[in-house]
Amino acid sequence: MIKKNFLFFFFGLLAAFGALVFELLILNIKSILSGIDITQDYFSHLTTFLFIVALTEEFFKYILLQKISIHPSNNNSIFLPVIFFGLGFSFIEMFSFFYSSDHQSSFYALKIFASISLHILTSFILYTFILFKQKNNLLSPILITVIFHFTFNTLIIYNLNYQLIYLYLGLLLVITILLKSKLSHN
Repeated sequence: MIKKNFLFFFFGLLAAFGALVFELLILNIKSILSGIDITQDYFSHLTTFLFIVALTEEFFKYILLQKISIHPSNNNSIFLPVIFFGLGFSFIEMFSFFYSSDHQSSFYALKIFASISLHILTSFILYTFILFKQKNNLLSPILITVIFHFTFNTLIIYNLNYQLIYLYLGLLLVITILLKSKLSHN
């Protein structure tokens, strides 16, 4: 069990690292092609970049989760490995928060907790689709998680109300539970 959880954590790290490299590549290509230094004009390109980040991260999660999918003996045992995958994925993001954020801010703690929660929940949604015979349907799970991830990123980046962010994460948890229930009954 520990070996499987470590494997999921490692693959979460690998997915995050792959997504980060791809995101930086896309950002640099966009800067070169447009002739605009996006780092200097970041906020005018922010919404597009947030969408690219969400799409890239969810796609890399899906690919890696599909590679390591192990059908459990019962549906409840999938949650712990997916937690480790989400933790592994969010570890890279936490590292970047550590170097780029104000550590004294209460918003810093919210970003860490919320980011870990988001990556665990979206990983769980993707893995649930993979396990319950939805492997041929790439668009649905990625589209669902990209919408959730993009909305979350927008709430965090534009520093909207803390309660709204917690409410949103609660809603994602409910949707995740309902989705798991629906897919496991099909």
